[in-house]
Amino acid sequence: MTRIPIVLLFLSSCSAISYGELPGIIKESVFGVDFEVTNKFYDSQPYSFAKIKVGRSIVAITVLAKVQNGTYTWLSQDGERIYTRDGKIIETEGLAHDIKILDSNNLKPISFAEFTTNTVKFQEILLQLDKPHAIVNHSLSFSELGLDDSYFDTMLYKEAFDSGKLVWKNDNLYWVDTKGRVIKTEQHIHPMMPKITMEFYYK
Repeated sequence: MTRIPIVLLFLSSCSAISYGELPGIIKESVFGVDFEVTNKFYDSQPYSFAKIKVGRSIVAITVLAKVQNGTYTWLSQDGERIYTRDGKIIETEGLAHDIKILDSNNLKPISFAEFTTNTVKFQEILLQLDKPHAIVNHSLSFSELGLDDSYFDTMLYKEAFDSGKLVWKNDNLYWVDTKGRVIKTEQHIHPMMPKITMEFYYK
């Protein structure tokens, strides 16, 4: 199936859905079967949405329900919520293992345009984990990896994290378009969960 040209996918404004409309918008989630977002599928969605992949076993569509103070709320048909800021997952509700960045209001906005391949920026956050309950300190470092011409000529950025005593570290990836919008991410949010991939489609 053919992917939509990126100029059509990522528009300047975002259309959000009200909570009451959600059941009538998403007909089903697709479990275990990945799919391409085609022109027909994109056109059939009246609101901004994100395709979510959790490891290799779960693929689902979430709808943008709310945008407030830079935080985007994405809802699934079953009521799971994923909150993002600049593409970064800062909180989840209803997943097998939920997380919340306790000091998310203190997150420094990352201006991707300021990076060069020789620039690394550092930050620390407090991350609350569920099942088992724990609060860990994350040390983050951001760096630019360069142009990814295999994904719409986007710039690719790496966020390396290390939780110290928990002995949990990995890399998260962010794809950013020419307007500075994060259009895809790959994130490790919980040590007991597989990687989560999100692709953002704005209307």
